[in-house]
Amino acid sequence: MEQNFIFKKYKEEIELKETKKWRVLIADDEEQIHEITKLVLKNVKFDNLEIEFIDTYSEKETKEVLRAISNIAVLFLDVVMENDDSGLNVVRHIREELENNSIQIVMRTGQTFKIPPKEIIENYEINDYKEKTELTADKLYMSLIQALRSYKTLDQLTNNKHALKGVAKVSSDLFSENIPSSGLSVVEEMENFEIIEGISEDSIKKRNQTLKELVKNRTEKLENKNIELIKIQKSLEMKQEELKNALNNVRRISRTDLLTKLPNRRYMLEKINEEIERYKRNGKNFSIIIADIDFFKKFNDTYGHEIGDLVLKEVSKTLNKTKRETDFLARWGGEEFLIILPETTIDQALISAERFRKDIMDMKCKCENEILKVTMTFGISEYNKLLNIDKNIDQADQALYEGKKERNCCICYDNNIIL
Repeated sequence: MEQNFIFKKYKEEIELKETKKWRVLIADDEEQIHEITKLVLKNVKFDNLEIEFIDTYSEKETKEVLRAISNIAVLFLDVVMENDDSGLNVVRHIREELENNSIQIVMRTGQTFKIPPKEIIENYEINDYKEKTELTADKLYMSLIQALRSYKTLDQLTNNKHALKGVAKVSSDLFSENIPSSGLSVVEEMENFEIIEGISEDSIKKRNQTLKELVKNRTEKLENKNIELIKIQKSLEMKQEELKNALNNVRRISRTDLLTKLPNRRYMLEKINEEIERYKRNGKNFSIIIADIDFFKKFNDTYGHEIGDLVLKEVSKTLNKTKRETDFLARWGGEEFLIILPETTIDQALISAERFRKDIMDMKCKCENEILKVTMTFGISEYNKLLNIDKNIDQADQALYEGKKERNCCICYDNNIIL
């Protein structure tokens, strides 16, 4: 009884206010998280549409809402609610039971020790993963905008699929029509004539002419049908090619940061695992650099989010231009970037990091008539086979933290700071 009531309550509430807004579901058992999220994002608009927030506080309630409302764009989902795996159960419910691949799922947790982030990202179909402690106002804003962009792209792809089904149905209907051959049509028409003894020659000629016209008309109809079918076949081939390209584009988008066009965290985790396998084969180590834009919040607060986005784009271009062809660069999240340097010791990585640091300092980032001064801090670690990948990344992240704490615009490794 209670379950039906909850379902009916949400369905009636949503149906009564069908407005053109982006629907964002916040699923978290902490009321404070709901309040902070809505406070930070209440004035956000995307594509000139406002955000409509829906709140749930448990796995059960979240599933009820997802069954009742099909057009939720983004889900901010807590990993641990009434159970340690509540959030993961919701993900399975969305992707497997509801078969909803459009909704963008941003996992959030304050208890990373429960389930490692790497395991969640690799084994569950989610779009982003954040620790609650790292979700500043800027990062929360960027997570939402990126998720809405991805949802919009997938929604357009779904519409293309519907269009393709429509074309396929028209084609099927045409093929199923009972179109007689020209020979059968003539026979059917000839059955209407009786051979009468003593019929005049003129009458025979007229009947022959009638038969010729029947054959001509039937032939023209068949030719027109064939032309129409050829057009539909070509249209189907074009739609299939468009669908193929769209699917490839979705795969690319799932591994690409939409703002900077750099690979994202998911792509980089795959590359790190590839580097570990390479290390196992040839024994040549690799290094990890995590870089963070210094005082990035200042750009957003002083000049607005558009300039903050501009800074991120310019930094991405500079890092991408500076890296070696063999290096891998990705936007790790917010204003952080991660660089993998294959077959590179930490001493060699220091040289690369210094090159990155100087090129960023020399970068010209224009804001109207002003040149913005941008610097970055770099944390470095060399791969240690005795540690798992999360710990290896954490070492670089910890080095970055030490550099930010001490001076900024520097390079840090193993508690050593250099300019």
